[in-house]
Amino acid sequence: MTCKDLSKDLMQRYAVEASRWKLFYLRRKTIDLLRGTVEDNYAKLRRYVLELSRADKEGRFELHVDVGVIFKAMYIGFSGLRNDIKEGCRMVIGLNGAFLKTYLAGILLSAVGTGGNNQMYHIAWAVVEVENEVCWTWFINILVEELNLSERVEITIISDQQKGLQNAVKEFILLAEHRNCARHIYTN
Repeated sequence: MTCKDLSKDLMQRYAVEASRWKLFYLRRKTIDLLRGTVEDNYAKLRRYVLELSRADKEGRFELHVDVGVIFKAMYIGFSGLRNDIKEGCRMVIGLNGAFLKTYLAGILLSAVGTGGNNQMYHIAWAVVEVENEVCWTWFINILVEELNLSERVEITIISDQQKGLQNAVKEFILLAEHRNCARHIYTN
């Protein structure tokens, strides 16, 4: 229910008028009571990572927090997706970052593979605070370990023109052919 609809409903039912800010605050509080706050949900990440580890014993799931409670980064890589790209897929990997649109913000880093039928699927993904060279280096370092990319010659990396990402690819995947995404080149 939007604040405008809530205002109309209050006026019709109770003949009460409230300011837009009061309605927004009350709506936010109600949502927090029903779903839990974003902070409460971030606090559940440790249990989520433990459950993922229990369900997929060969997968790699990492949670990084600062001073015990402040979220820094989380990596999710299922063993089935990792094994598929290692065994039967073409070694074309797309790397991209996308903004998360919560008030806590953050970036979703993803690695996408290309199958034998030119179909795309996720290999691994991570949520980080900001898109910078440190975060990309951390993410790509894990991908290199998981997929044994350092000794592969026939690998192509496709990404946007983000400098931190380009530097991390050059550092960890020396033999990779690095190409820029045509869509990003066109929009830039």
